[in-house]
Amino acid sequence: MEFKIDKFENHTLIKVLEEKLDTHIAPTLKSELVLVSGNGEKNIILDLSNCRYCDSSGLSAILVAQSPVQECQRDVCADRVE
Repeated sequence: MEFKIDKFENHTLIKVLEEKLDTHIAPTLKSELVLVSGNGEKNIILDLSNCRYCDSSGLSAILVAQSPVQECQRDVCADRVE
Protein backbone atom coordinates (compact mmCIF):
# COMPACT_ATOMS: atom_id res chain seq x y z
CA MET A 1 0.00 0.00 0.00
CA GLU A 2 1.34 3.40 -1.00
CA PHE A 3 -0.75 5.52 1.33
CA LYS A 4 -3.41 5.24 4.01
CA ILE A 5 -6.61 7.27 4.16
CA ASP A 6 -8.48 7.97 7.40
CA LYS A 7 -11.68 10.00 7.37
CA PHE A 8 -12.57 11.95 10.49
CA GLU A 9 -15.49 14.20 11.35
CA ASN A 10 -13.83 17.43 10.23
CA HIS A 11 -10.95 16.29 7.99
CA THR A 12 -9.42 13.51 5.92
CA LEU A 13 -5.89 12.36 6.69
CA ILE A 14 -3.84 10.91 3.85
CA LYS A 15 -0.59 9.38 5.07
CA VAL A 16 2.03 8.54 2.45
CA LEU A 17 3.62 5.26 3.53
CA GLU A 18 6.49 5.23 1.05
CA GLU A 19 9.89 6.87 1.55
CA LYS A 20 9.82 8.27 -1.98
CA LEU A 21 7.04 10.37 -3.43
CA ASP A 22 8.02 9.95 -7.05
CA THR A 23 6.69 8.86 -10.45
CA HIS A 24 5.70 5.45 -9.08
CA ILE A 25 3.07 6.68 -6.63
CA ALA A 26 2.45 10.34 -7.56
CA PRO A 27 -0.27 9.61 -10.17
CA THR A 28 -2.23 7.47 -7.71
CA LEU A 29 -1.85 10.05 -4.96
CA LYS A 30 -2.92 12.83 -7.32
CA SER A 31 -6.05 10.89 -8.29
CA GLU A 32 -6.91 10.18 -4.67
CA LEU A 33 -6.43 13.81 -3.63
CA VAL A 34 -8.68 15.01 -6.44
CA LEU A 35 -11.28 12.36 -5.57
CA VAL A 36 -11.30 13.26 -1.87
CA SER A 37 -11.60 16.98 -2.60
CA GLY A 38 -14.25 16.30 -5.24
CA ASN A 39 -16.32 14.43 -2.66
CA GLY A 40 -16.68 17.65 -0.71
CA GLU A 41 -13.98 17.18 1.93
CA LYS A 42 -13.21 20.63 3.30
CA ASN A 43 -9.94 19.82 5.09
CA ILE A 44 -7.30 17.43 3.79
CA ILE A 45 -4.14 16.70 5.75
CA LEU A 46 -1.32 15.11 3.79
CA ASP A 47 1.10 13.40 6.19
CA LEU A 48 4.55 13.10 4.63
CA SER A 49 6.35 11.95 7.79
CA ASN A 50 7.55 8.74 6.09
CA CYS A 51 8.80 10.55 2.98
CA ARG A 52 12.47 11.22 2.63
CA TYR A 53 12.39 12.22 -1.05
CA CYS A 54 9.91 14.01 -3.30
CA ASP A 55 10.57 14.56 -6.99
CA SER A 56 8.78 16.94 -9.36
CA SER A 57 5.94 14.48 -10.02
CA GLY A 58 5.26 14.23 -6.27
CA LEU A 59 5.22 18.00 -5.96
CA SER A 60 2.94 18.20 -8.98
CA ALA A 61 0.48 15.80 -7.32
CA ILE A 62 0.29 18.04 -4.29
CA LEU A 63 -0.05 21.26 -6.30
CA VAL A 64 -2.62 19.91 -8.76
CA ALA A 65 -4.77 18.73 -5.86
CA GLN A 66 -4.52 22.17 -4.25
CA SER A 67 -6.11 23.99 -7.21
CA PRO A 68 -9.68 22.60 -7.09
CA VAL A 69 -9.61 22.77 -3.31
CA GLN A 70 -8.78 26.50 -3.31
CA GLU A 71 -11.66 27.20 -5.68
CA CYS A 72 -14.05 25.70 -3.10
CA GLN A 73 -12.50 27.53 -0.13
CA ARG A 74 -11.07 24.35 1.32
CA ASP A 75 -7.68 23.60 2.80
CA VAL A 76 -4.97 21.08 2.00
CA CYS A 77 -2.22 20.91 4.57
CA ALA A 78 0.99 18.99 3.89
CA ASP A 79 3.12 18.19 6.91
CA ARG A 80 6.21 16.18 7.67
CA VAL A 81 6.22 15.21 11.30
CA GLU A 82 9.39 13.75 12.80
